[in-house]
Amino acid sequence: MNRPFTDGHCLSKAAKTIMRSRACIGLILLLFFAVTWNLQLLTSNLRRYWPLLFEYWGRGPQYVDDITAYERRFDSIRTEVAGYSTVGYRLIVPSNGTNSKWDNAWRTFIANYTLTPTVLDSANKHPVTVVDRCLGPVQLRRRR
Repeated sequence: MNRPFTDGHCLSKAAKTIMRSRACIGLILLLFFAVTWNLQLLTSNLRRYWPLLFEYWGRGPQYVDDITAYERRFDSIRTEVAGYSTVGYRLIVPSNGTNSKWDNAWRTFIANYTLTPTVLDSANKHPVTVVDRCLGPVQLRRRR
């Protein structure tokens, strides 16, 4: 029984070379697409679960921790407050009851740390008061 193209005796040498090169090209393309697909999966998972890696590469979402995000809220008043040695500080907490005394102490501590060397005093009245509403940028209020 003569089966064409199975034993290779019916093909010329050029045809065998073309079939081998097609098989090699197909295998190379298959490996190329498999590797690129896996690299895309790897980078998307790294961006999702380890965003600090992409901060140094300059691409992807920038990771910002809680303290840095809270400090950035004071950027709008930092230069104005630097001219005073002591200013008042008022923390206005939302009335939804989700904040504890530790949260308030943490916010006050970070505010003091962020605006150093200016001292924040919440006990006495001062001509200039920093008003922290826990959301959005911090405001500077001057007493009239």
